[in-house]
Amino acid sequence: MKSKIILFFLFSTLLKLNLFAQEVNIKDSVIISAFRIKQVKAKTPYSALALDLKEEEKNGKRTIPEALSNIAGVFIQKTNHGGGSAFIRGLTGNQNLILIDGIRLNNSTFRYGPNQYLNTVDYYSVAKIEVLKGNGSVQYGSDALSGVIQLFSKEAELSNGKVKWESNTTLKTLSKNMEQSIHSDLSFSSKKVATTIGFTARNFGDLYGGDTTGIQSPSGYKEQSYNVSSKFQITKNSNLIFSSRGMFQHEIPFYYKMQLENYQINQIKLQSHQLNYVKYAIETKNQFFQSINTTLSYQNSIENKETQKNDNAVLTTEINKINTLGFSIDVQSQINQYWRINSGVERYQDQVRSSKSETINPISIINYKRGLYPDGASYHNISVFSLHEIQLKKQNIQFGIRYNTFDINIDDTTLGHVQLKPNAMVYNIAYINQLSRNHAIYTSINTAYRAPNIDDMGTLGIVDFRYEVPSKNLKPENSMNYEIGHRYHNANVSSEIAFYYMQLHNIITRTKVVGEVINGYNVYTKNNNESAMIKGIEHNLQIKISSNIQLSNYISYTYGQNITLNEPMRRIPPMNGLAKIRYEKNKFYSNIAYQYASKQDRLSSGDKSDNRIDKNGSPAWNVIDFNTGYQLKNITINTGIQNILNADYRTHGSGINGMGRCLWLSLNIKI
Repeated sequence: MKSKIILFFLFSTLLKLNLFAQEVNIKDSVIISAFRIKQVKAKTPYSALALDLKEEEKNGKRTIPEALSNIAGVFIQKTNHGGGSAFIRGLTGNQNLILIDGIRLNNSTFRYGPNQYLNTVDYYSVAKIEVLKGNGSVQYGSDALSGVIQLFSKEAELSNGKVKWESNTTLKTLSKNMEQSIHSDLSFSSKKVATTIGFTARNFGDLYGGDTTGIQSPSGYKEQSYNVSSKFQITKNSNLIFSSRGMFQHEIPFYYKMQLENYQINQIKLQSHQLNYVKYAIETKNQFFQSINTTLSYQNSIENKETQKNDNAVLTTEINKINTLGFSIDVQSQINQYWRINSGVERYQDQVRSSKSETINPISIINYKRGLYPDGASYHNISVFSLHEIQLKKQNIQFGIRYNTFDINIDDTTLGHVQLKPNAMVYNIAYINQLSRNHAIYTSINTAYRAPNIDDMGTLGIVDFRYEVPSKNLKPENSMNYEIGHRYHNANVSSEIAFYYMQLHNIITRTKVVGEVINGYNVYTKNNNESAMIKGIEHNLQIKISSNIQLSNYISYTYGQNITLNEPMRRIPPMNGLAKIRYEKNKFYSNIAYQYASKQDRLSSGDKSDNRIDKNGSPAWNVIDFNTGYQLKNITINTGIQNILNADYRTHGSGINGMGRCLWLSLNIKI
């Protein structure tokens, strides 16, 4: 691992010496999430990165979580083949916020720790992903303790007046029957109306591990999804946008449960998520109401889980349904040439339905019981925010404030009637100074919070390797994030290094109830009795050797400590990184990528009791991938080899090993 660090910082030295004289132009990206409107990254005083999924398709990534593994500071854990939970600076699950086109994907049943919800968005329906690290609560509200992941849909675009039709079909296959996918979309555009419609069907077979692991069965599943986007020009200065998307995943097994916990059946029979929204955007000549965006959204999420132990006649079925209504309005103002403001109001309302049944076979007697969550629980989330930016010649100052209030109502035989009305106020301030044409430094202070949700307060049943019981005396957890960074950018080299320190207080965490065991599982409940800190460093580097060759590299190190328990924080990722070289000429390209992680043996007591983690920690791993492609007139061919050396590895905290050596091939046909 030392050699990797030396190599990485050797690249950085070359950057400072500016040895690359030929100007081949590394383009600066545009970031939306940092201020809720478009901003050139070079002027953004935060750590934020954008990922173009059209480019990521060339790398053979199959899901949104897998694509995110190419971003520094993001580490992907996979509980099962159908999952994928992103760790941003050491935190995951409901402590990170996921957005789709500015709308919260997080709902009131998002779980603490790794979850699968990021994988309920179709890879082929997304155009770009942005990751905002170390902040986001002021911009977007609860849950962004360590960052925000925002997915931007492929949108219908109006034409310059000519009527235009376009269709795309993508076919993809992996060796050993690990994947067969088809995606097709049709687009229509004119001066005043544009529509795009897409459909995806995918069959993921059992996952083969590397070296000695072989087939991991059962782990495969199937999914279908759709997406529709339409844009209508209402007036010269206003547009109406309609979007609808849905994902349906079937029979997703929990491989590690089947292997380690004596289960005959342990699967999500159906995982679905649907999002519909209407957005009205208007621009005016009034400096105080330069643009007004109003969004009305509706989401429906279903999780249907089946479990049955070996030599047991009882099949348990749990069904959780969450309906979410959302409304937001934000107003952008340009007070003068230096000062602009983005202010608004957001409201979300969750309605939770939860049920559980036990079917005794073969006589088919059905017993109905209390679900995982209190049936009929509701969760209201209302907030107001105001973001400000002062743009000077070489300096940019951003600051903001958000006030959030919640109304949580639960009627339950276990908890009784519970009504909580927590509230929170957060702020941030950030500063960037363009020291010279190529160098800039930035720093920020960001406060964040996460209000207790229905999962925290009302869970009753088996979760992972424990039995959880409800808790009603909870308050919001919060964080304070400090960051300082440096950017260097010229036509040949782009580099960014960031140091961060995060304080966490009132952490909502599971605590073991001493002496209590239910159905063979230790009993846990949640409380707010812990504090912790996380610190780390991230470094990105891109070098254009010539107009055809580009080197890129990132490395990320995270250190987390539970102050209360005087032990490491749970599931902290090991030091990890990615080095890649790309050759591109005309319509041909070729990539070779080296991804790695060091050993993680700093384990918390919770890690040591987690049967997904070896008692000695997670071993270091190294994976090399190769891919290449060529674009013909209407056909693009992409192919590659994943894990060339057939390394046997498992990302820290995962319940299934990574993919072994395999071949993949995709064809994109454009008409």
